[in-house]
Amino acid sequence: MFSIVTKLHIRKRARTFETSNRKVYSEIIAEIQRENYSGYKIIFSWLFDFGSNTLNACALLPGVIIFNSEWAAHLVLLHDEQTRNAFKGTIGHELAHKDNDFVFWEFGTKDKKFVNWVNEVHADFTGADKSFDLRRDEQIRALQYKLMYKGKKDKDTSGHPSWKKRLEYITKYNFDSQLIMQIASDVGCKNQKLIGNVKNHFLHIELH
Repeated sequence: MFSIVTKLHIRKRARTFETSNRKVYSEIIAEIQRENYSGYKIIFSWLFDFGSNTLNACALLPGVIIFNSEWAAHLVLLHDEQTRNAFKGTIGHELAHKDNDFVFWEFGTKDKKFVNWVNEVHADFTGADKSFDLRRDEQIRALQYKLMYKGKKDKDTSGHPSWKKRLEYITKYNFDSQLIMQIASDVGCKNQKLIGNVKNHFLHIELH
């Protein structure tokens, strides 16, 4: 799915990227959408965030991963290996959220923040490991790519660790009990029962 407003966004962003890429936009997007992404459809939507220049994606709808128009602009105008690896890592990240998040129905607490952060970091590792076999250095560069184009202040929130922190985790650790304990310490979670349940929920991931 490739709307006229997404095409207009790409044309607007072409002036910023100063690219010489003249391949027809729809050809590149169609090529991407023809690939197999574990049975999920890829949709590029301007309505996702009304033409934001920040890279965004989500997987809330069944069978679909939605990327904003800015992702379409990057894939069409830059069309290089680093951009494609960042895109692949993002698909893997979103698929991980669909398949294996730890579900915890409590809000506004350090326990919930801990679970949110672990789910995000696990999705980063899974996005590299299981979906597209990105090496650790390739996933590090993919996260650096998204940090570079974030477009606003990078900071920790209750739902996500900052991109800088996510880079630290994927650079220094494997996804295992040690990393989960580090995340618990970073957010101030002291609920040992919850920490143990989270450890038992996820499999170990070691990137190469």
